[in-house]
Amino acid sequence: FNPEKRRGELLGHEVIPEELGGDSMFIEVSAQTGQGIDNLLDAVLLQAEVLELKAPINTPAKGIIVEGRLDKGRGPVTTLLVQSGTINISDTLLAGNASGKIRGMLDENGKNIKQATPSIPAEIIGLSDVPNAGDEFIVINVRRRQERLRYLGKVSLEMLSWQSNKL
Repeated sequence: FNPEKRRGELLGHEVIPEELGGDSMFIEVSAQTGQGIDNLLDAVLLQAEVLELKAPINTPAKGIIVEGRLDKGRGPVTTLLVQSGTINISDTLLAGNASGKIRGMLDENGKNIKQATPSIPAEIIGLSDVPNAGDEFIVINVRRRQERLRYLGKVSLEMLSWQSNKL
């Protein structure tokens, strides 16, 4: 691996490092040896602070599935990462082809938790199936959907046929 070659390739794509007057931070790291990881983490924290990056927590949660597996004793077990909002036990979650009410949630140390906020990984149980890594998830408000369905139940066939003729 040649860092200078990679810098040259990035310059070819107009990615300019800070030391040359650009706005891109270049941090050399090695996944094999772990060299530079502390510097990278420090740089990410500094950027987040300078840019005042904050994810909303008072919204329905959404994020990404990190992994999923089928556990003989617990059923589908899913590890996810919340990107915005707050996820709570008993929330209803949609992730790929899986859905369900969260029955249990563990943090990265295997301790029971009641909620997870942005950047907090959580392992959940309660989904109907095992979602794929990389699937996005959202928390849905079941009560609001039930209210909408109740309202739709009051719609007559005449109203539906009138609406379809308008399309």
